[in-house]
Amino acid sequence: MTNAFRIRCAWYPSVLLLLVFGIGVLPAPHVLAQEREEAESHALQAGAWALQFSVGENFTLNSFLGSTISGKRHVSDARAWQAALTLRGRATSEEDERGSVDDGSQALDLTVRYLSYPLLGERPTETIQLYIGAGPNLMFDRRTFSRESSEQESSTDRLMWSLGVSGTVGAEWFVHPRISLSGAYETALRYRRQTIEQESEVQEVDETRSTFELSPGGVRFGVSVYF
Repeated sequence: MTNAFRIRCAWYPSVLLLLVFGIGVLPAPHVLAQEREEAESHALQAGAWALQFSVGENFTLNSFLGSTISGKRHVSDARAWQAALTLRGRATSEEDERGSVDDGSQALDLTVRYLSYPLLGERPTETIQLYIGAGPNLMFDRRTFSRESSEQESSTDRLMWSLGVSGTVGAEWFVHPRISLSGAYETALRYRRQTIEQESEVQEVDETRSTFELSPGGVRFGVSVYF
C-alpha cells in the first residue's frame, strides 16, 4: 500500500466526521429563516416605546389621541400602556381709549389605556395583530373673559370638565419591523359638568349643567413608530 493511498484513507473519515458534526451543530437554513422572521416581523416586545400619529387626508400626519403627545410602552410582548396628552393655554390683554379686554383659556385632555394583543401568543410572527384596550379619560377646559370701559363692566367665567372611560378595538399592520399602520373603532362613556358665571350691570347668570354621554369616536387611522 502506497503512502498516498494511506493519506487518502485517513483524510476521508476526518472530512466525514466534520460534515456530520457540522450538520448536527449548525442550524438548518429553514431554522435560521424562521428565527430571522420572528426577530424582524414586528417590534411588539417588552420595553418597546412608540410615538403615534393619526393619518389625515392625502396621508398627512396629525395628532393621534392627544395633540401634545401620543405614545405607548410595552410592559410585555402582548401588553402595553397607551397615553395621550393635550395641553392648551392662551392669555391676551388689550387696552385702548375705550377700555380694556382680558381673555384667557386653559385646557387639558388626558387619556390612558391598557392595551392587549390577544392573538400574539398564538401567532407571534404575524405582521397583522388584533388589539383591544380601555382606560380613563380626563378633560378640563376653562375660559375667562372680562371687559371694562367707562360705559359698562362685564365678565364671563366658563368651566367645563369631564371624567369617563374610553375603549378601542383595532388592528395593527407592520409594514416595517418598527413602523405600523393601524385602524380602530373608538367609543367613550363620560360624565360632563359645565358651569357658566356671567356678571354685568344688567344681569347676573349662574348656570350649571351635568350630562352623561356615550359617544362613538368613529374610526381612527394611525401610524406608530417604534424605538
